[in-house]
Amino acid sequence: MFEKYRAKQARDLLPWYINGTLSGSERELVERWLEHTPEARREMAEWQALRRTVANQDQDAPSPSLWPRIRSRISPRSPSRGRTMPSWSLGIALTAIVFAMLWGIVQPGVVLRWSVVDVAPSSFRVYRAPVGGGEFELVTEVPARSSDRAYKFVDPWLWPFRSYVYRVEAVGRAGRLVGSQSTLAHPLELLPAQAAILITSLIVGYGVLRLLKRPKGFRTPLRWA
Repeated sequence: MFEKYRAKQARDLLPWYINGTLSGSERELVERWLEHTPEARREMAEWQALRRTVANQDQDAPSPSLWPRIRSRISPRSPSRGRTMPSWSLGIALTAIVFAMLWGIVQPGVVLRWSVVDVAPSSFRVYRAPVGGGEFELVTEVPARSSDRAYKFVDPWLWPFRSYVYRVEAVGRAGRLVGSQSTLAHPLELLPAQAAILITSLIVGYGVLRLLKRPKGFRTPLRWA
């Protein structure tokens, strides 16, 4: 009795055995399977009947001008080939798109939250400076809304191994400062999420490259002559 795995392998090779395109070891495997397995011989008889049916059908020959037209379309001089995007370029582009989408959805950055009670500012200015030196720089200005008392801002563009000080200033209608508060942030805590987004994007890009890459080692196609 054949092992289940070897029998499946021999059954998959049966069409190529009938076609005479197997290597020596593969042909030997199929012949042993045919010798020891009764149902294998029935399957072979069905394949042989199918081969005879197809071989006896009328075959229409293509027009003599067909092949020159096909060859002209796939010629290296064809201008359309120069405009085809290489598979690696498409993989890089898709990696960048996936990275931007995941970054926008997850937003792995420092989250600032603040609220107002009595004051009615027109906007909030968010400043940032590295701990231990450097001047505060304006990161963004968040407009205030009369119906909101709580606000949030996410700053994703940070060096992971540096700490930062944030200052949020409430600006009144006349441009006068009406309030300010500061906080300390450590972006190193965000590194796992940022690394996960980068790795996921690279995996997607690599997967596209594998799909678009031309496979090698195709088996000789069946020819019912």
